[in-house]
Amino acid sequence: MQADVLLEYARDAARILRRSAALFDAGEIAFYRVMAVELRLLLCDSTRIHDARVDLSVLPGLFPDLVIPALDRGTADEGRVLPAAAWLEQTVEPDGSTRVSLRQLIRQVCDQDGGAHVDRRGDPGHPRLHASRARLIRAASGAVLEALAPRLGENLHDV
Repeated sequence: MQADVLLEYARDAARILRRSAALFDAGEIAFYRVMAVELRLLLCDSTRIHDARVDLSVLPGLFPDLVIPALDRGTADEGRVLPAAAWLEQTVEPDGSTRVSLRQLIRQVCDQDGGAHVDRRGDPGHPRLHASRARLIRAASGAVLEALAPRLGENLHDV
């Protein structure tokens, strides 16, 4: 796909992400699912062809040198950024005990928790789990918007 087309997808996804983050911040918590779908499109979408994983995400092809602020930024980590692939491998605790990579969390919300699909075979979990997932997805969205703002030339990081 041509770079100009990827750039338009990135801009559109960033706008959707920014608006969804604003709605989330205004109390519309369900928009964490929309944010997860946009994060997937931008950073961790894939398919399998002949048992091989093929990356379909927009940003790695468009900005291979993209760095994103780490989620665990505390006083000592202020300003720490990670390459996009390493950023996706950060581990988080959406349920307070089990650690998963950020990539896994995004995919879980998209594939099981109503982002793009609802997994009716399993237990949807306690509402507290959804709230924790939602907060993590919101934090991830803010970090991605912060990283994309200078690349896309738009005011995206004010969310």
